[in-house]
Amino acid sequence: MRVVFYTNNVSPHQLPLAEEVASRVGREDFLYVGDELEWRGKLVETSVRTLRADDAEAKEWLENADVMYTGGLRPIDLMERRAKRGLKSLYYSERWFKPVE
Repeated sequence: MRVVFYTNNVSPHQLPLAEEVASRVGREDFLYVGDELEWRGKLVETSVRTLRADDAEAKEWLENADVMYTGGLRPIDLMERRAKRGLKSLYYSERWFKPVE
């Protein structure tokens, strides 16, 4: 099973989850895709493989991985294309639980 983790940037806050998923499915079957590979202007060090979203291989993973886990972005078109082919897309948002400002 191939799993892709797709966010707006590679975040040190999300790396523990990404690293745990990679260890469970196998590092060769996991990819962390970010629109940016930096967190606040600094490259994030990680043991998981990361690619920018505009990379051809990243695009293939986003379209075809068995499971896509995403948050911080709302790639509705991508999720619809994946759903039509029976691929799973999981969306998260911590914003639902934050108080209204």
